Amino acid sequence: MLSLWIGGDTAALAQGNPGRPESPSNSGEVADSPPTGQSHTAVLPPGQLVAKIAYGLDQSESYAAYLAESAAPNQPLPVLFVFDPAARGALAVETFREMAEAHGMLLVGSNDSRNGPYERNFDIVNRLFSEIFNTYTIDGERVFLSGFSGGSRLAASVAILTGQIAGVIGCGAAFDSAAGYIPPPGADFLYVGVIGYQDMNFLEMGYAEEWLDRLAIENKRITFEGGHRWPDPGELLRAMDWIMQAGHAQKGMPLKKSRIDAGLERALQAARNYKRAGRLVDAIREYRDIQELYANLYALDSIPWAIDEIRDSDTYRELVNRMEGLAGEEEAWTTRFRGLAEAILQRGSDREYGKWEAAWGRFRKKYDADTAPLIADMQKRVEGFVFAFCIERANALRTDGNYDESLKLSRLLTIAFPDRPYAWVRAAEDHARLENEQEVFHALGKAVSLGFSDRAALEARAAFAPYIGRDAWHSLFGGVADVPD
Repeated sequence: MLSLWIGGDTAALAQGNPGRPESPSNSGEVADSPPTGQSHTAVLPPGQLVAKIAYGLDQSESYAAYLAESAAPNQPLPVLFVFDPAARGALAVETFREMAEAHGMLLVGSNDSRNGPYERNFDIVNRLFSEIFNTYTIDGERVFLSGFSGGSRLAASVAILTGQIAGVIGCGAAFDSAAGYIPPPGADFLYVGVIGYQDMNFLEMGYAEEWLDRLAIENKRITFEGGHRWPDPGELLRAMDWIMQAGHAQKGMPLKKSRIDAGLERALQAARNYKRAGRLVDAIREYRDIQELYANLYALDSIPWAIDEIRDSDTYRELVNRMEGLAGEEEAWTTRFRGLAEAILQRGSDREYGKWEAAWGRFRKKYDADTAPLIADMQKRVEGFVFAFCIERANALRTDGNYDESLKLSRLLTIAFPDRPYAWVRAAEDHARLENEQEVFHALGKAVSLGFSDRAALEARAAFAPYIGRDAWHSLFGGVADVPD
């Protein structure tokens, strides 16, 4: 019997043995839902992603799942639960498909957990755990979690609270220190943080690595070219390579030699790619991880030489100094913009908006002309922070019905990002809640002029219901574009 519980609510997760599903060969297609009249185990064919499997007494919750063709038959399954911040279970599972095949795993993606209160998500995860452990034959020593952004924080929090998770792959965010869910001394799970160079949480992931190192919790950081998004499948495969190899070395997790060989080759290629791209700090990190994990299994005499060659170069020393300086600048800018936004929420005077606009102008003027990759990365991270901060803060205010306050933040978005249609859509939605009809159509007109044209997406939003059918509404829209959640 394997029992996991979160937040004090116990969910007994039995390692039953209902049998493995009989299934056809890999078709590569995605099924919308399982056929009716069959058990869950009978409708999960290896190699086919099933996008929606309903469960529970009222069948109101569901998960996406993928069973690797490479999974060992008639053996308990290693499982990875994945949490997307917008409850896109199939998208999250698809992202890990290559990893699942490389390591013979079952993937489970919640279609219900999303950014929001932890209490709600913990209840969802408890029920999902109960369903999966009672439906499939799961290896209790190889239960893994992953997530992106808020889903990453959820995965880490679940691992901390249950104490029975083997490893976590955190993507785009680390731990939720504000909620108190940070690893304590003695936490017994492996952690990989995967983060884009332009992700607004890049520095946070670095601080998490330092914290885990101080606590002697085994961890790894993987970086990639990109912003705040799910990593590419290759990065996720490397993350699980490391977890499996570290688990094999430390806890005797079963791992075939062919998979060890493949993981080493992928790690070596990653180190070479980092070096080729000028990401020398990451190249050294990768080489050191290789040395630590594989030195007892392979002759790796060239690795110390490769590390010394990079570390002794003037280019590396200059890079480290520049990165440290930019980290300080980044923290100063994000602190400045957060403070200005809070001052606007408190006072909302034209003078405060003027300070915001002036500070933003100085920021853009200082960095816009510099095309150096480190500068471009840092600038994108600060911009991402401002965009996410304003939206997340505004969403909390909207939940409480404070649309006047939310509108202040929408106004900041239109000042900072006047060329982004979504900034104007946000402003229009706040004006709609406040019944400012003229401003609603002015903001929507700006969004449309910038390329936004998804009428259906707006008509699905309750705030715009009073305006649908107006002549001004019909004159605005046509075509397709997405409105982010």
